[in-house]
Amino acid sequence: MDKVRAAIVGCGRVSRFHAAAYQKLGNAQLVGGADIDPERRKWFSENYSAPAYSSLDELLRNQDVDLISLSVPSDLHFSLAMRILEKGKNVIIEKPVCMTAEEGQQLLEAERKSGKVVSTCFQNRFNPPIKLLVDFINSGEMGKILLGNVCVRWWRTENYFTNHWHASKNRSGGGALMTQAIHHADLLRWLMGEPESITGFRSNLRPYSEVEDVVVAVMKYQNSLSTLEVSTVAYPKDIEASITIIGEKGTVKVGGKSLNRIEYGFVGDKVLTGLADNDDPVSVYGTSHILEIEDVVNSIIEKRPPKVRLEDGVKSLNFVNRIYDSTQIAQNLTLPSIQVPPPVFV
Repeated sequence: MDKVRAAIVGCGRVSRFHAAAYQKLGNAQLVGGADIDPERRKWFSENYSAPAYSSLDELLRNQDVDLISLSVPSDLHFSLAMRILEKGKNVIIEKPVCMTAEEGQQLLEAERKSGKVVSTCFQNRFNPPIKLLVDFINSGEMGKILLGNVCVRWWRTENYFTNHWHASKNRSGGGALMTQAIHHADLLRWLMGEPESITGFRSNLRPYSEVEDVVVAVMKYQNSLSTLEVSTVAYPKDIEASITIIGEKGTVKVGGKSLNRIEYGFVGDKVLTGLADNDDPVSVYGTSHILEIEDVVNSIIEKRPPKVRLEDGVKSLNFVNRIYDSTQIAQNLTLPSIQVPPPVFV
């Protein structure tokens, strides 16, 4: 196979990162898209010079496709991913891969039976500062890990919830933690493993939304602790998204707009400054979609597993749902109605 023929199902906001990646990669070809909305189909065709269809089935009837990027609302991930695997196609599923542990097990079984490549879109794993942090941990240079921290302080307007599917618990699976900070929770689980216990609080401050706006949790491991604070009420814009790991011999904080910058780092006698990807990208989406998509395309050609597998997506989904199940709802908290210009958001 010289080129992987790729298509995108769901031509909304995040689709542009997948489309741009396929058009930049020399061993991939963007052959089409699909969306139920005619305006989004028109936008996709005009911007990427590729036909857009009204459904997955119509796309597959008209195009010979090897790989599909699935970027539809979260509640559709499971059913469409199962359909794609039934059709014998490889697939990249945007986060979260599905909604429940049961759906995750069904997807894993469908992946096994199909023999196809299935990847979860956790593009921040490919960010140079994150890869450097992983190397320091895996090499033992940071010593025993003592403490981890995730902090996501973002802002979302009322329009984000009332004019979209994000306000619905059934459609989104959750709010600040599931929809925004699952990327950061994935990194925390990847770097520190599964905790023995979780405790904390979550709150829904917006009366027009069913999903949480704030989660504060503490995780206990056998020999360490971690904390997680995520919110979408940090007026008036996306202020911080970071992960910090503290070990016996090192402390590293990765922040920036999209986990793209080492805010500070001390490992042994090394002081980490001015490292790769030090400039902020234009949005919280970051710049690493193309790196993950390139790996998936290569994994199809080389007949190997991708670096980020479906199993990773299922484990991090289960971790997020475990946090929901282990935290209490904080009552009697409200958020005043504040109108500010909408930021760029996920």
